[in-house]
Amino acid sequence: MIRSIRNKISLTYILFALVTLISVAVIIEYELESQIEDNIESELLNEIDIISHYLADSNTGSFLHTYESFHQHTVQTQIRITAIDSIGTVLLDSEVEPQLLRFLENHRTRPEINLAAIYGTGRDKRMSKSTSIEYFYVAKKIDIPGLKGDLAGIKYLRASLSLQKMQEQISSMRVKIAYAGIIAMILILILSIFVSERISKPLRNIITKVNEISRGNYNLQIDVTSHDETRMLADSINSLAKQINTDVIELERLAKVRSQFLANVSHELRTPLFSMQAFLETLLKGAINDPAVNTKYLSKALAHVDRLNFLLNDLIEISRIESGELKLSFRYFSIDELFQQISDTFKVLAEQKQITLEIPKNSGIQVYGDRSRLQQVFSNLIDNAIKYNPEGTCIKISCKPIDKSVQFSIEDNGIGIAAEHLPRIFERFYRVDKERSRETGGTGLGLAIVKHIVEAHGSTITATSTAGTGTTFSFCLKK
Repeated sequence: MIRSIRNKISLTYILFALVTLISVAVIIEYELESQIEDNIESELLNEIDIISHYLADSNTGSFLHTYESFHQHTVQTQIRITAIDSIGTVLLDSEVEPQLLRFLENHRTRPEINLAAIYGTGRDKRMSKSTSIEYFYVAKKIDIPGLKGDLAGIKYLRASLSLQKMQEQISSMRVKIAYAGIIAMILILILSIFVSERISKPLRNIITKVNEISRGNYNLQIDVTSHDETRMLADSINSLAKQINTDVIELERLAKVRSQFLANVSHELRTPLFSMQAFLETLLKGAINDPAVNTKYLSKALAHVDRLNFLLNDLIEISRIESGELKLSFRYFSIDELFQQISDTFKVLAEQKQITLEIPKNSGIQVYGDRSRLQQVFSNLIDNAIKYNPEGTCIKISCKPIDKSVQFSIEDNGIGIAAEHLPRIFERFYRVDKERSRETGGTGLGLAIVKHIVEAHGSTITATSTAGTGTTFSFCLKK
């Protein structure tokens, strides 16, 4: 069973407030009782001093006269006066008739008398055995010289006061505290509901939106006006939803690319396979014995086998590059050595098509990169230029230092590329002229491989072209 956070917060507030109020009430009651007791003690000690002066001044020796005076004083002040000798015998009590004094217990063991005997004064609070009323007792050790008669042996004077009045005050205070607690609890309850609603409302909103996001609505954004952890939570979920949405879009794109890739691969494989099948079937049906066609058909079948081999090699190459399995070996090397190797490779092919190949010599430039992969880049670009440009054109390679980099350009003045094709020429299997590409033996992966290798060097390859004028490919390498 899921419990509402709002109820948890409200309950926590109420329990905290209840514990606090009870603690405060207990402390107030304790402090109030202590204060009242201290005041009573001070008052009773003051009464004892008054009685001591009275006994010293009157000194009549008349026991009954003294008793009557004490009794009247008790009636007026509600303070009970007891005179005790050194051994604990009660000599006089303002609330006990003289003839009954002999029945009172010895008071020497009373706590306040023991304390007075040691410290001069003592106090205690207990139920009186003689009157069955709770009293607050204060005793003081006195020495009044010259006393006569029955009171001559007084050693301690004790004043006591009924605690009924104090208990009434405390009870009244308890009622007031209870009323104040009830009012405080009501206010805290209202406050807790307000605070819990402020906290739980945005959380409920977040839960609702998260449920929608879990159903696939990744474009949904959670709006939270507060500037606290709730806002941080909403922002985190928004970021997560945005990332999921981006990932989903990327996955859909990759699924589409994969589908197109498989379709393109199937198409590229099917064409040479069908051609080889046709040639081989023709040979098996009797053409194998015809010297006029058997060599021709076998040569064409072999050409398609070579094309399949090139296609599979390029597929393996681009798969390794895109999956990150292909590791590049970066180092500094002389670009002149690379250009010389490229010149040796394509010189004969360019001359066969009467294409001029201009490659810089003795530039003295060193670049940072994977030499074998960069040779593949230049080779693919030059090979494409030779294949797709007519006789009499020129292919020019140039390198120009720019700050800490070197800009390379492969430029031709051939057929060019129409503007609508330029944005897609680096896509796998994309061909500007599909029929001509197949005739020249292209796999449709060369420029895609070039793009990945250049990007692996931290650069970007660009193409500018005008149909009928020529094409230029450019990229930079670290010098």
